[in-house]
Amino acid sequence: MTVQPTKSSNSLVYAARKAGIKILDAKKDLVLNVTKEDVGKSKRKDVNYCAIATAGRRNKMFDAVQILRTCANVLVGDKLYHYVLPEREQKEIVCFDRTGIMAPGKYILKAPPLSRTRAYARKTKKVLAKAGKIGKTKKTNRRMIDMRSVYAS
Repeated sequence: MTVQPTKSSNSLVYAARKAGIKILDAKKDLVLNVTKEDVGKSKRKDVNYCAIATAGRRNKMFDAVQILRTCANVLVGDKLYHYVLPEREQKEIVCFDRTGIMAPGKYILKAPPLSRTRAYARKTKKVLAKAGKIGKTKKTNRRMIDMRSVYAS
């Protein structure tokens, strides 16, 4: 099943949710080899056609690859895997978006640490909601007491 983001929504995650595809956090790092041809075929400021995404699509195992500024989404069959980009790759993407130049070589998509997994985010949200820290706004009592005595002295 091929899932591609629509023109109105550029998000691969949104398209995968709509198609009923499982979204999972990656367990292992992924290494992509970017060549000069990948850089030549890629487009600036496009999450689906940057040089790293083009290198990922060149690999026939992946159905779709989306590279965002801090994370990446890779569609393999009926599963969408979420990766985190190291700082070096983040800087390369920003540089590529500005200039259209990217150095060929190996780029690593890291498996997300525990604090950036989807399960951790859901668990944290539930704990905070149970404690009453999400969804409820705390009403602050703002009153000025004994204003005349302050100005009188």
